[in-house]
Amino acid sequence: DKKQINFAEVIILAFGKYNDAPTMVYTVGYEDGPKQNLEGSMVKGATVFVKNKMIFHATATDKS
Repeated sequence: DKKQINFAEVIILAFGKYNDAPTMVYTVGYEDGPKQNLEGSMVKGATVFVKNKMIFHATATDKS
């Protein structure tokens, strides 16, 4: 029932936690969004509008 979601919230939904370590790199893409942002990618600190059944693709890489 939220109208927007931020980058960290997507990561937490995908992986259960957000690790802000300098060696951790996350990427987030999305599709089937509302008219304000139909598809694209997110960077740290970004916020997008959401709708029901919107699809997010999140990956995590630890460059240790």
